[in-house]
Formats: sequence, C-alpha cells, structure tokens
Amino acid sequence: MKRTALKIVIVVSSLYLVYSIGNKLGCYLFPVKNGVKVMVAEGEIKKGESLYATLDGMFPVNEVLALGRELSTVCNIQKVNPGDKYKVYYSSSSKILKFIYMPSPMINYVVDRSSEGFIVSKLVPEIEEKTVAVKGAIRSSLYEGMQRAGVSVHTIMEFADIFQWQIDFFTDVRPEDKFLLVYTQYYVAGEKVDDGQILVAGYKGKSINYTAIGFRDGESYSYYDAEGNSLRKQFLKAPLSYKRISSYFSYRRMHPILKYVRSHLGIDYAAPVGTPVSSIGAGKVTGAGWKGGFGRTVTVRHNSIYTTQYGHLSRYARGIKKGVYVKQGQVIGYVGTSGLSTGPHLDFRINRYGRPVNFLKLELPPAESIANKSRKSFDNTVEKARFYLKCLESDYFYESVRSVKDYAMSTAADDIRKKKLQK
Repeated sequence: MKRTALKIVIVVSSLYLVYSIGNKLGCYLFPVKNGVKVMVAEGEIKKGESLYATLDGMFPVNEVLALGRELSTVCNIQKVNPGDKYKVYYSSSSKILKFIYMPSPMINYVVDRSSEGFIVSKLVPEIEEKTVAVKGAIRSSLYEGMQRAGVSVHTIMEFADIFQWQIDFFTDVRPEDKFLLVYTQYYVAGEKVDDGQILVAGYKGKSINYTAIGFRDGESYSYYDAEGNSLRKQFLKAPLSYKRISSYFSYRRMHPILKYVRSHLGIDYAAPVGTPVSSIGAGKVTGAGWKGGFGRTVTVRHNSIYTTQYGHLSRYARGIKKGVYVKQGQVIGYVGTSGLSTGPHLDFRINRYGRPVNFLKLELPPAESIANKSRKSFDNTVEKARFYLKCLESDYFYESVRSVKDYAMSTAADDIRKKKLQK
C-alpha cells in the first residue's frame, strides 16, 4: 500500500516537473505578446475650465499639449464652452489613442494617433432639416404655456426676444392669450439634435395681436410684419425683468422717505437685489457714479433726442464707465437700494430733448424696414408665411410640435397645400 502511494507521488511529481519545464520552454520559444488594453473616458467641459485643465492630471503633459496643438488647427480651443462633450480612448500607460471633441451634436473633431503623431479631422454628420409648427394657449405664463406644448427653452427665449419691443411678458400676458410658432429643427440619424431659426411667430391677446416673419436681408436675419416694417424698436420695452412697478411717472407723489409731495419723473421697477439692468438702447455712457438720492447711477445718451438714467444700483457691470459705448440689451448694472430708497428697485428715467417723459406712454421709434431692393424676395417669404399660418389653423398642431410637411402630406391637408409645400 505504501509502495503504491509512493509510486503515485513520484508519477505526479514527474508530470508536474515536465509541465513546468515545457511551459517555460514554450514561452521562451513562442512568446505571447500582451494585447494593448484600451480604456475610455468621457465627460463635459466644466464651467471655468479649459480643455487643458480638463485633461491635465489624466494624461502626461506632453500628450495633452501635443493633442491641443493639433486640435487648435481646426478649432479655437481657447473658447471651449461649459457643457461641451468629449471622449478619449487611451492605453493602460496613459497614452492617448483617440480624442473626440463634440462642441455640438452637428460637428465633431476627431484626433487620431498615427505613427507620425496626432492627426485631426472634422466630422459633420448628415443633417436633416425639418420645418415644424406648434400653437397653444397661455394659462399662467408664456414660458409655462410653450414648455407644455413641447417647445425647448432656447426657442421660448428666442420667441420672447422677437416681441420684446411690442410685449412686456411680465405685465401684458393674460390667461387664454394664444401663441403660434413655426421654426426649423435639425435631426441626425432620426434624432433631434438642435432647434434652428424661428420662421414665423405670432401672439394674440384680447388687446394685442402681433405676427413676426423672419427674413434675411443681406447678412442680417430680423423680424418684420407683413408690410415689411421692422418689429425691432430703437428701445426695449423694459430695462429689466421685474416683479412689479412700485411707482409710476407723476408730477405729484408723496416721497416715501422725505415725506412731502414732489414729482417723480420716472418709473420704479421693483426687483430683487442683483437683478441685471440692461440699457434699453445703444448709446454712450455719459455718467456712471454716485448721484445724490439716486445712489449708484448710470446715464446713457442714445442720440441727440433721448437720454436714459438707471438709479439705485447695487453695483455696475464690468467695464461700465463714462465714455464707453453700450449695445441695446447690454447689462450695465444690477438692482440695489443705494441712495434714498426704501427697498430694492430700479429708478428708470428717460428724457426727450432734455425733458423727462413718461416711458410707459412713449411711442417707441422703429428700426429700419425692408429695403426696396429686397422687397420681391420679402414678398415671397410673406407668401410662404401665410401658408404656414393657414396650416396652423388646424388643431393638428395644438400643444404639439409637429412637422409641417407631414401635415401637408396627410389627409388633413388639401391638394393646394401640398403643391405649395413642394415648390
């Protein structure tokens, strides 16, 4: 019995020895190379970060610098935006094999490693453009109504910007007011990736009714009524987003601090401290400093006729000082309660030929209208807009963003609409 066990041990030991020697000899004669393990990292550029800062620490400095140099030949990497996506393929030794920078769904930059270093290419996927339309009713606010209908935040803001000279969306909006919208959308592989320009927009209320038609006149894309008058005014409807008007233009008002009757030749817009204040029109800053009871104040001269004043500010926007030029809608300061003020608000005043006027009753001067040389092209655009508006009479588009072409080719539309769409 002992001999049998001993024989088994000897045989097993001999087999293990042969296996070990054979295995080592085989590895020596036929070495097996380990495959390169590829790993993937992806993410977004964070606020305040550069592309270099995003990749620094993940990869060697020389790798990141070489990648940046190659990428900078096709795009400005100094102007990356928060939210821009990226994907990087790399080896276990932190060697970058491929880098994809995606500043938008409609354009990608791909950096591949070659035997000579990095090579960059620009990829533009096949993009399908669709014209879509939607309409709906207001219940509480424009934002709520349009979002309920499926309109993106970006397009809602664009819609509000179009009518900012005609409608004060903080005071003029009423329940059951109607909106309608025709715009473009972009698709890649059947998936929506972005919204394009608004082609036609409309807003109808009990006392207001506006329609805007988008038209490219040269390099400028602006909005006009059907007669070719610009919807853009020389001045904005309001200099800020406010909660309420706390005091109106008056020649006799009891001053809340001084406690005697005096004129108040401006409009007080109540708003939280820090609310951005914008210049209602382009012009030159003629004053930016402390102005008695108005506290921190900015004064802007727009032309030989109009001057505006913005008082009780908490602080000035960066770069705002006497002598600088500002654009319409540019932030010039922030709501505060400096000077003689009982609470945070903006004291806004406007002078015409040096005399104060009531801004809420001022007939705002329009910007330029369609040039004669562009009239024929504009008339064609108006015809197409009328076709879109005719389509929007259908409930097919009520609180649902849908393709105009799908509607026109459906049984819900007649043959005339089909022919017009195909032109």
